[in-house]
Amino acid sequence: MSLETTMAQTIQDIRHLRSKIEASFERMNQTEALFQHDVTEITSMLARVRAEQEAIALANYEHFQWSAIHVQRLFRGFLARQLHRQLVAVRAALRIQRAFRAMRKRRAERRRRFRIMSKKVLRGLRGVQARETLSHNELLDRVGHNMIIERQWRMAMGVADTESDLIHALYRRKFVRKRLGELFRHIYRIHSAVMYWKRLVPVKGSFFESVLPLEVVVESISECQQSHDQTESAAVAAEDSGSTNAITPLVNTPSQSKKPAGMTSSSHASPRSTPKKSMTREELRRKRREYTQRVLEENLKKEAARQALIEKQRETARAAEEAQRQFELEQRRQRLQQAEALREDLERRGLLAIRDLQAKKDEEIRKEEAVQRRMQDARQRIAQEVLSYETQMLLATKRR
Repeated sequence: MSLETTMAQTIQDIRHLRSKIEASFERMNQTEALFQHDVTEITSMLARVRAEQEAIALANYEHFQWSAIHVQRLFRGFLARQLHRQLVAVRAALRIQRAFRAMRKRRAERRRRFRIMSKKVLRGLRGVQARETLSHNELLDRVGHNMIIERQWRMAMGVADTESDLIHALYRRKFVRKRLGELFRHIYRIHSAVMYWKRLVPVKGSFFESVLPLEVVVESISECQQSHDQTESAAVAAEDSGSTNAITPLVNTPSQSKKPAGMTSSSHASPRSTPKKSMTREELRRKRREYTQRVLEENLKKEAARQALIEKQRETARAAEEAQRQFELEQRRQRLQQAEALREDLERRGLLAIRDLQAKKDEEIRKEEAVQRRMQDARQRIAQEVLSYETQMLLATKRR
């Protein structure tokens, strides 16, 4: 009886233990379901918090980036407007300076030209006023030189149709002078022929007594021809020298006043006139060469002065261009430095923002790890407080 009782008691104890174990497993399942539910809620909560933090961090980053870009644009606009105002002021100052310098240059040039013109006009007027004391050649030289200066001044001042009018007047004067020379030569030839035949034809006596020998007639005709040739050469030289704006009158050679040979013994010959001192062809050429050389030297001096002035203006223009180029290079270097500083500032701000974001992410990761550790500690503490030692050993065996 005792054995059966003992076995029954043992079976009952085993059943009771089994019911306890089943109850323990049921509590464990309930606890695990509860923890699983809590873990799910905490995970969803962490996901929502992480999403909110990411959205807030992204919004803050975008806001900071937009603020940095906006501030940079505002600063760049401020610098650009300031630089534009400075550039406008500098351009206006340079334009005013150029206009003022050009005005002073034009005024000085007009004053200089007016003084030259006044001097030349006064010289011409004084020459005309002193025409009684001056010779014909000197008077015409002064007046003609004054016309040359006036033509040059009018050409420099840009008076329309002045050059063509003066050239036309000069050519007309040359043509009139040529025609007058031809007229005077023709009159001289007629007068010489009339005077020659007047001396040749006898007035009294018989025809045979007044007839000259043939040799005397031939010699007189040859001398007349020579005098005519010399007269033409002197007129040509006068016309050549007159082309330099100075009219030279016809010169009288000694042969012009000579009478035909053999007529000196004639009782009907007119008295011989004293020949005037004249200039030879070589002297006329020498004077023309001297005048041409003097005019050429004056033109060379004027051209040298003009070239020096042009070179000085070019040097001034090159210096101004070099200064402008240096100023532009300096402005460009300053702009590059400002852009480099702005870029470095932007990169520094970007790095700071990225560093702050990384620090926030690290802080979130640490917080999440701390939450996981706290959850693990809570699970272990709850398991130690609620579950029995056997259940804990069974759970440890399952984990293994």
